[in-house]
Amino acid sequence: MRFNFKKNKTIMNIFAALIIFLSLSLLSSGCSSKSKKPVETNVILEAPKETTKVENVKVQEPPVQMKEVIEEHPSKTEIIEPSEKPAESPLKESQIKKESEITAEDIFKLGVIDLQKVAEESIAGRKATDEYNSLAKLKQEVIDEKRKSIDNLRFNLEIQKAGLTEAALKKKFEEIDRLETELERFGQDSEKELESKYDELYTNMLHEILTLSSIIGEKEKYTLILDKGQILYGDEKIDITDLFIKKYDETKKPVPSGIEKNPQK
Repeated sequence: MRFNFKKNKTIMNIFAALIIFLSLSLLSSGCSSKSKKPVETNVILEAPKETTKVENVKVQEPPVQMKEVIEEHPSKTEIIEPSEKPAESPLKESQIKKESEITAEDIFKLGVIDLQKVAEESIAGRKATDEYNSLAKLKQEVIDEKRKSIDNLRFNLEIQKAGLTEAALKKKFEEIDRLETELERFGQDSEKELESKYDELYTNMLHEILTLSSIIGEKEKYTLILDKGQILYGDEKIDITDLFIKKYDETKKPVPSGIEKNPQK
């Protein structure tokens, strides 16, 4: 619908009155604002700067040597530590001479013993050999006697064989067989007895030899003592058999009554 000004004349008058009222209101407000102090609009507000509180820090003085390096070379920051070492005291002439005199014998002392010679020449060895040989000789005499008796029976049987009956001849042969069997058994028993006797004498003597070897080795500072029979070659300088026999015989000598035998001394 089209707006008609003529028909709405009253409305137009009211609208004009409102315009005049507003204009007067603006003029009155403008006059009142001139009487007031102008407001500065070009002021720049700056944010307060943050301040850091620096506390007093204790700075240590560098060492004298480091201080000199820093003063001479301010651009270098390396720290040079003292490199001087205490001078080692030179070896005394007597010590050098003493070390030069050390030989292989001082480090490794070796000795060998001929056990067969000990068994043949020492008091204990000769005694054990004599005891064994005596028993062996006794057994051999018995065997020889038995063998002789059997041989005599055979010889007599050959002479008497023509005049003996078959039964008597058979009895003679059975007796000879029985004696030969007894002789064989006696020979076997004698051999076992001699072996047992040898082991007994050898074991006892070997125990004494080992004990005395330990005593001599510890006292004379030997590193090793070996049986000469187990060595293919050895210098005679390391052979201590004679010394060992002498010490071994001393333990077998009669000791006066009231004095206790001590082979370790």
